[in-house]
Amino acid sequence: MRSGEIRGLRWDDINLENKKLYVRKQLLRKSIENQSVEKLKTPASEDELELSSYVISLLENEKQKQNEASQIYGADKFASNFVCAHTTNAYYIGKPFAHNYYNENLSTALKELNKSNMRFHDLRYSYGSNLLYQGVAIQSVSKLMRHANPQITLEVYAKVIDDLHKEATAQIEEKLNADLELIRSQMIEESV
Repeated sequence: MRSGEIRGLRWDDINLENKKLYVRKQLLRKSIENQSVEKLKTPASEDELELSSYVISLLENEKQKQNEASQIYGADKFASNFVCAHTTNAYYIGKPFAHNYYNENLSTALKELNKSNMRFHDLRYSYGSNLLYQGVAIQSVSKLMRHANPQITLEVYAKVIDDLHKEATAQIEEKLNADLELIRSQMIEESV
């Protein structure tokens, strides 16, 4: 999911019992103050996602934190019903995370692990790239990435596709050379 889609999730977009998450809206940088969610980038971005047991346990834990915070600070603080809302800082209680929240937390975590820095959106790109490197068809990758059409996927992952093309070309050349060598050796044996 895109950062704005995660930030725009509301509890009515999630059905924990059926293990479903519905991507319907996004919370953009400009709409953080009024907390209004907006339409997604394209209709293809709307989706129904299956939730793993691990993600369900994380969501249940977050819901519990919000319930506890609403008892302390008042249920009205959580009236907007955002899934990803502050539960510890009194000033921000119930408000959705800022647009840079995930980037900052990812950056901090990577520094603690002595890893190279990356943006939150790079995780999404890595997911799509790995699908292609594993041989998943471009149409399937496009659908999984919720792109409007496969042409967008081809454009976004042009470098990955170019790398795959070079790798495939090298493999074909290696196979042809091996086959030609085998044919040459057989011809030499027959002529002797």
